[in-house]
Amino acid sequence: MRLSVRLSKALRQGLRAGTVSLAFLRDNAHTIAQMDYMVLEDSGHNLENIQFWKNFRLMEIQGKYDAHERDTSRRYLSILPVFKRMTQTTLEYFTIGQDRLMSLTDNWGTDYPSPLHLNEMTGDDLQNIAFLFGGVGDARHVYATLIGLHRASKTLSKTKRKKLRAHFTLLDFQPSALARDLCIMMLLEYLVDHVDVQMTTLLEVCATIFYTYVGVVMPQYCHDRLQITIQNLLRRLSEQPPRLPFWIHVDPASIPRLLEALRFWSTVHEGLQTKRVLRTHTPESPDSPLIQEYQPNFGEVFSSERQLLVENLRRLDPSQLEEHDVFHPGPNATPLQKWIFEARLDSCARTVLEEEPPMALERRWYAGTKVFLPPPELWSRHPGFEYFRSMRTSRTSLPLAQAESLRDEIALSWKANPTLLNSRNDGRQPYCLPNPFETPHFIEDFNVETGLKPRSSYGTNSDAPAFTAVADFFRATAEAVRGMKDRVVLEVLCGELSQEIAKMQLDNNASRPARFPKSRPARFPKSRPARFPKSRPARFPKSRPARFPKLFTRAYVSNIPDYAHGLINTIVYNLPILRSRAESAIAATSFLNRPIWSSNEEFCYTYTLLLPKDLPRYLGCRVICADLMGKIILGKDPLPKPVDKLVIREELFSWPTRTLLYIIIPASSDEQATNVVRLPHKLVAFFGLLVHLQHVGYPSHWFTDFVQTMLYNNVATDIAPYLGSAPIPVSDISRRVPMRKIRLDPWFAEFENILALTYKGLPFAVSLPDSFAQSHTDIGLFESASSPLFPVALDRIPSVCLLFYKPGAGMDPAELVSAVPSILEGQSLPRQDDLYILTALQSLQCINHVWKAQWMFSWKRIQRLRREKWLMVVYHAALRRPITEPEPASRWTEVSTS
Repeated sequence: MRLSVRLSKALRQGLRAGTVSLAFLRDNAHTIAQMDYMVLEDSGHNLENIQFWKNFRLMEIQGKYDAHERDTSRRYLSILPVFKRMTQTTLEYFTIGQDRLMSLTDNWGTDYPSPLHLNEMTGDDLQNIAFLFGGVGDARHVYATLIGLHRASKTLSKTKRKKLRAHFTLLDFQPSALARDLCIMMLLEYLVDHVDVQMTTLLEVCATIFYTYVGVVMPQYCHDRLQITIQNLLRRLSEQPPRLPFWIHVDPASIPRLLEALRFWSTVHEGLQTKRVLRTHTPESPDSPLIQEYQPNFGEVFSSERQLLVENLRRLDPSQLEEHDVFHPGPNATPLQKWIFEARLDSCARTVLEEEPPMALERRWYAGTKVFLPPPELWSRHPGFEYFRSMRTSRTSLPLAQAESLRDEIALSWKANPTLLNSRNDGRQPYCLPNPFETPHFIEDFNVETGLKPRSSYGTNSDAPAFTAVADFFRATAEAVRGMKDRVVLEVLCGELSQEIAKMQLDNNASRPARFPKSRPARFPKSRPARFPKSRPARFPKSRPARFPKLFTRAYVSNIPDYAHGLINTIVYNLPILRSRAESAIAATSFLNRPIWSSNEEFCYTYTLLLPKDLPRYLGCRVICADLMGKIILGKDPLPKPVDKLVIREELFSWPTRTLLYIIIPASSDEQATNVVRLPHKLVAFFGLLVHLQHVGYPSHWFTDFVQTMLYNNVATDIAPYLGSAPIPVSDISRRVPMRKIRLDPWFAEFENILALTYKGLPFAVSLPDSFAQSHTDIGLFESASSPLFPVALDRIPSVCLLFYKPGAGMDPAELVSAVPSILEGQSLPRQDDLYILTALQSLQCINHVWKAQWMFSWKRIQRLRREKWLMVVYHAALRRPITEPEPASRWTEVSTS
């Protein structure tokens, strides 16, 4: 019997992998039939053994596992969202970045040099250089990399230089960010295309780029030129195909969302009052300690005199330091606390030595006027601006009366920067960074470090240091584009990073859209017409040219991991797009919640449930740098890995078990907390992890066995969910409870949804229970509208789930939600098949104080739930509470996807 079951498993794994042919099955049909008969005769009530053979026969009938079905299932696996929803559905819009510039050609920042050695590359390598920028934001690293690549290309021989081809993919989920980048790029195109141009025109274009990029408001002539650029883009993007410069490509599927933002900016200025925008803009005082402490020059090598003074200050005891307003963080300080302490020491040393931060005088000007200085050649258009020269001579601040007069004039003659407004946000007031000089400072540092200009160009003798630094930077960018001519392309792509990467990995020729089934079984009663907008079918982009790269030389994904389950998501969903080269890597930076982490190990464990040293063995990657206060840099190892480089089976599966439990019952969160850890993975991500592990090199049948124990509710473990708040302490890795069998049946409906859509595309065989839907045609899309339990409070913790329950379970919704951990342990009612939980919502919106949710369910299951008059509530898994009133099954409606 045992051999028979093993044979069925081996045949199925072979069919799935393509190593067992139909010819082999025909040649051995008699022996296989005997084994099959023996199982049917001797298994008795062992339904699992019978199911193994039934699934093998089903796969055999399908004919060596149909390639089209496999591709369709893989498409579904890539388009299913991996993140839970949050109640705040307005996209955050980060207009101006907060990190130092870096050229991916040269480094991961000044502290992490890592040059691409172009001279050592083959001709084929040079023709396939590709960079991906996820969460591209203001594209600062794109422009820096262009400059770096152009500079590096000059070191190549003439023959190699002709072969150089570079592709830049600018990817962001926020269409307004990409539309803003396009405005800058079209203004740059003027500099690329017009080398010999009148100086006044050149200065106007540079000033328009400058104020669009870093300004809250801008002169009228800059605003006029920006609006001309927006209208030009609206026309060009509306043409078929879009008419764009040779070095810019916009994904056609992204164009409608970009046009929405551009149209908004072309009209919103009519109601956007400069005076009101300036009133809400409250920049930090130039004398603020924070401005001093977070100077971009903090990480540079101190002058010997200042360094000596800092060392002397460090030797003082805490009470003496407090006399200088410096507070020692103590032995248990977090990395951020240590960093702030060092910054305060540096600030104190600067004060003693009477050193002023860069652009100090223009800071004082900005404090009085709230505007940057335009180039001095244009000051004649701005009455009173020449007073800055008096400030420079006297080294004083702007007098109050003079500042008020200038602000009144600016309010009348300047215009607000419309590109700082989110087209999908009704607030209509732009978010303005408290330190507007941060980006000009970072650009100044980049210019100096790369040799574009000496530091003295932006010193105290400069009439407009911020403008000069930014203009120098963008002129160098235009020169790079011009210098590389038709050998560089910037691709603009709007979408969610993990999903877009998954699409790139699929065959572009298989571009048929993956849809939810149009037809419903004839036995299923027609539902009422949908009461709110129909959702679009999930599609794969047909428009991305086949010549565009699927693999990249390097990638930078900003701080997307802060929002996207950290390192584990980066490794599983982002790392595969790298080329298998030693210098290829993907990097990220943590900005969102630095103060809450006690160590790099805690940061790593909270997201991956592994320690940094274990990531290569479990996940098949190279950890180049895991510095929370600096960069997180990962490399790609050749896969599959040798067996001796992997962990043993028992070690491996205690970790996925923990991962599974921590997804279905996530760590708790405090909605009032300033810094919150976001752990948004849902069960789709768990199956994505299993697929990744199989690619790492672990045997396929391991995952078959593991998934089968889940589907037949036979999981026994000594691991329990972590019910505390995140971050999750590293000590949790050794926490154990007595071995017991847990209940996974409440999540069977979601297992069914995922596997019906994807199991034919998994790299390991799965036997679906008879009660499960067997095909994507058995799954439908449904929706409901529920009243909130309390006045709608929107939060940005992505942990919203759905709970379906049969009336008479003996608990109200709040009790059921709080009892989920006990239900997992088998300690609480309801009985099996009287409750289901979905971590996956297809959409969630609050419209007119009503929560409207869409979700997938099998037609067969939904029939039973309607017949038995089930109820559904939307609940917040991390906050451990329902957020809507129960919604009866009679009011759930089918969503047409035609």
